Amino acid sequence: MTNFRPFADRSSEERGALWENFIIGERMKRKHNNLSNINLYFWRTYDQQEIDLIEEDGEIITAYEIKSGKKNPKIPKAFANAYPEAAYNIVNKDVFWNYVE
Repeated sequence: MTNFRPFADRSSEERGALWENFIIGERMKRKHNNLSNINLYFWRTYDQQEIDLIEEDGEIITAYEIKSGKKNPKIPKAFANAYPEAAYNIVNKDVFWNYVE
């Protein structure tokens, strides 16, 4: 808890974890402030395919892959097969305001 190094000075792994935590925290605050009944989850298979955040609003499922860099990963095949109607969003520094306002 005493590590106050700037974001840019941290390892790629640390930056990714901090960025993911920030975005998920903001989505949780948005849910709370809007008195929303949306359920929040993460998704991972035994072979480590994962989705960072899933929002379930009744029948609507929205998946978020949160990236601190510029990568645009494809939706994991297992998730796409299990939830073909789900929306898939990549949240990075270029577009994050659309997801936290």
